[in-house]
Amino acid sequence: MSLPPDELPTGLSTREYRRLGIKYLLMGKNDHATEAFSLGAEAPGAGSNGADGGGDASGRDYQQGARFGANLTNAVMKLLQQHANGEEDAAGANSQEYLDDIRAQLGALGVPEDKVAKFIEELVEVVTVAGSEEPPPRVVPTDLSPREFYELGVHYKELGWTEQARDALIYAIEGDPEGDWGTKSKRFLQARLPRHPVPLMAEQRNIFGYNLMMAGDIPGAKDVFEALIAEYPDFEWPYGNLGFLYLGEGNIVKSKKVLEKALSLNPNYLNGWLHLARVRALSEEFSGAYECLEKAAVILPDNADAEKLGEFIKELECDK
Repeated sequence: MSLPPDELPTGLSTREYRRLGIKYLLMGKNDHATEAFSLGAEAPGAGSNGADGGGDASGRDYQQGARFGANLTNAVMKLLQQHANGEEDAAGANSQEYLDDIRAQLGALGVPEDKVAKFIEELVEVVTVAGSEEPPPRVVPTDLSPREFYELGVHYKELGWTEQARDALIYAIEGDPEGDWGTKSKRFLQARLPRHPVPLMAEQRNIFGYNLMMAGDIPGAKDVFEALIAEYPDFEWPYGNLGFLYLGEGNIVKSKKVLEKALSLNPNYLNGWLHLARVRALSEEFSGAYECLEKAAVILPDNADAEKLGEFIKELECDK
């Protein structure tokens, strides 16, 4: 299978643009995917019942969803930043443009004005409360219920405190070994945490490298991930991020090699299986891609990311 070009071509059909969009999604190029779906919706025959019809609605849905998600993320980040800076009006000018765009999008979807206003009000309130919350204790408490331990473990993971997360989840497992919270904790621990304990600084550096990659500083991100792999060869996350980076560059061979190494270190590395599924789908190894998704489903059942990825891969296979 040929990989999509760095620059979108013109004059394609709706179906061809959608196929390009799915390939871009598998590579992690979401901006390219959104543009491809948008061009597909504008292509001649889009929305018709002809050979190229029928694919435009989902493309528009993705485009609208991506735009809404981006605006929502930007609004939340601006609100948190303003709150951290002590600004009295949480919904200040810096976030207002995103909030206004969210209002417009919800209105275009037919959401009544009163419900739109309530959504915006609750969004500002939730973010303000979140910004006011004290971080969890550095030392994991020992007197919580299994559910509280699970929720604390997830919170620690979100903050990048993997070892506190590990301790909290283990407490939940020990307190409810056969119950729902023990089971959820075991699955989360296996799927979302490194197999072996790593220093906090190593994970923070990995996050820094990921942020560089998302900001487009590919050489800087590579340096971070490669240095981490050299210093912490059993830490699977830098391998996973480096494999995803190679995938975005279109270097399928290197991506596959690095991801397979990550999974040899931790067979329960959920993101490793999802990234490898993308690689195999782009290589037209569809049976291998589905095997990766099956592995992911065993590790963490009912995972929305895996289910959506499977839908895109199936569509790409059927349109081959």
